[in-house]
Amino acid sequence: MSKRNRGLALIVDDDKTNRMILQALLTKNGFDTKAAENGEQAVTLFKENKIDIIFMDVMMPVMDGYQSTKIIKSLCEKKNIFIPVIFLTALTDENSLVKCIEAGGDDFISKPYNITILNSKIYAMERVRDLSRKISSMYARLQNDEELAEKVFSNAVLAENIQNTEIKTILKSAEIFSGDMFISAYAPSRDINILLGDFTGHGLASALGALPASEVFRAMTAKGYSFADILKSINTKLCNLLPTGMFMACQMISIDHELDHIAVCNCGMPPVYIKTDVDVIKIDSTCIPLGISSDFDYAHHVQYVDTKVGYRIIITSDGVMEARNQDGLEYRDDRLLDIINNSVREDDFIIDQVDADLKTFCDQFHQNDDISIAEIRLRPALLPSWNIATISKEKADDIEIKSLISDKLDCVEFAVHACGENIKKLDPIPQIVNNIAQIISTSEHSQSLFTILTELYVNALDHGVLGLDSSLKESPEGFSLYFQDREKALQSIAGAYIKVNIKIKEQSDEYIVFIRVEDSGNGFDISKFSLNDDLIKNRAFGRGIILVQNLCDSLHYELPGNIAEAVYVCKRDL
Repeated sequence: MSKRNRGLALIVDDDKTNRMILQALLTKNGFDTKAAENGEQAVTLFKENKIDIIFMDVMMPVMDGYQSTKIIKSLCEKKNIFIPVIFLTALTDENSLVKCIEAGGDDFISKPYNITILNSKIYAMERVRDLSRKISSMYARLQNDEELAEKVFSNAVLAENIQNTEIKTILKSAEIFSGDMFISAYAPSRDINILLGDFTGHGLASALGALPASEVFRAMTAKGYSFADILKSINTKLCNLLPTGMFMACQMISIDHELDHIAVCNCGMPPVYIKTDVDVIKIDSTCIPLGISSDFDYAHHVQYVDTKVGYRIIITSDGVMEARNQDGLEYRDDRLLDIINNSVREDDFIIDQVDADLKTFCDQFHQNDDISIAEIRLRPALLPSWNIATISKEKADDIEIKSLISDKLDCVEFAVHACGENIKKLDPIPQIVNNIAQIISTSEHSQSLFTILTELYVNALDHGVLGLDSSLKESPEGFSLYFQDREKALQSIAGAYIKVNIKIKEQSDEYIVFIRVEDSGNGFDISKFSLNDDLIKNRAFGRGIILVQNLCDSLHYELPGNIAEAVYVCKRDL
C-alpha cells in the first residue's frame, strides 16, 4: 500500500511525548494527523473532521478512552460508517483488555510501541475499514435500487387497483420491498376479481413474479376470461419464470356482480373468512401454490359460496398468523377468528380492529415476514356503474332492424364452433368481444357486448347442452349445488356443440352487430324469463335474460329455444 494519502489519523493521549512519537510514526507512514489530550477533545475533533483511524489511550483526565470510544462508535453507527479504533495501553491484565473491546475498540497495542506490530495492525484495520466502506456503498446502492423498484412496483401493480370505499387493505412489508401482492380489477361483466399473493420469502427477490403475475391478472380480467383460466395462466407464467424453490401462495376471489355468490380458490394460504349475518365461513387451502407445477388443474379446486349484501370477505397472508410477541408466541387463527366473530359495528372495517390487536400483541417486536390484510364489504357501492345511456337506449322496431340486413352494406362475419370436450376447455367470449372491438374501433360498447354474449353462451351451455335447472339456485346453498351439478354434467358432453356466429355491418354512422348462438340441446322455455314478469327480478336466476333484452335492440329465441338471435346497434366514432 502507498505511504501517501492514507487518510487522517486521530491520536488521543494525555501524554504529550506519546502523542509526538506516534504522530511522527504515522506521518512517516503517509497519514495526516490530529491530536487530542482527552476523550472529550477526541469526540469534538471526530465530529469536526473526516477521521479514517483512531488511536485511543485508556486512562485520561476529563473523559477516559472507554467513554470516548462508546460515544464515537455510537456516532459511527448513526452514520452507518466504520472507523477503526486501536487502543493504546500499558495495561496487561485480561479484564482491562476485554473492557477495551467491549467499549467498541477494534484492536489494542501495548506501550511502548513495537513499530512492526503497530504497522501490521494499521494495515489490518485499513483492510477491514476499506471492506466495510465497500459493503456500505453496495448496501446503499441496493437500498436505492429497492426504493426505485418499490416505486415501480407500486405504480405498476398497486396503483391500478380498484379504488372503492368498500375495499380496505393493510399492507406492511418486513423490508423496503414486500413479497406480498394485493391486486383487484373489474371484469367486463362487472364481476370483481381479487388476488392476494404471497411469494416465497420477502424483499426484492421474493417479488420477482409480482409484475408478470399482475399483468396476466389484469389483462385477462379486462378481457373477461374465466376465474380458472386466469389462475391457470398465472401459474404457467410463474412456472416458466421463477427459479426452482420459488412460488406464490395466493387467495383468489371472484365476486359476482349480483353479489349473490363468490368463487374462491385458496392455494396454500391461511383461510378465507366470510362473515355472514350469523356466523363466519372458513375456506381453507385445498391446493398447491402457483409456480410449482404447470400441469396442476386449479379449476377443480374452485369453491362457490352463496352470499348476500352485507357479507364481508377477509383475507390475510401468513405473516398475520405467524406474527410473534416478545415471548415467541404466534398470533394464530383462533385470535383472528374471535375478532371477526365479535365485530358488530356495521360501518367499521373489521381489519382495523385486527390491526390494533396485532400492534398490542406484538408490542413493537420485529416481524420477519410481510403482513397483509384485506377486507371487502359486499354492498352495492362495491360495483361499477353501468353505462345508463347504453342500457336505456331506444329500441328500433322489427321492420327497421330487418331492413338493415342487406348485402349492399360493408360486412364482416366470423364464427366460433365449440364441440364435445373442447366446450370444457374453450371460453370463446373474450376473443369474440376483442375481435368485435377491433372492427368497430371502440371500447365504449365492450361491456355491453361482453354481457350479451356471455349470457347467451352460458344459457346455451348450462340449459341447452347440460340441461341444468336454474331454480336450484333458490336453495340455501343454491349456487354451490348448482356449480357442483354443472361440473358433473360437463364430464359427459361428447357429441354436444355450441355455435356462435357474428356478423357486423356498417351503415352511415352506426355499426349493427348480429349475434346468433345455437346449441345442440333440446332448448328451454324462454317465456319463463319474460321482461314483464316482475317476479323474475326477485329470483336468483333469469335476470341475465332481462339484462340482455334491455341491452339489445332485438332479441328472440327460435323454437324449441336452442337458437338465440340478437341485434346490437352502436354509434361509430366519427
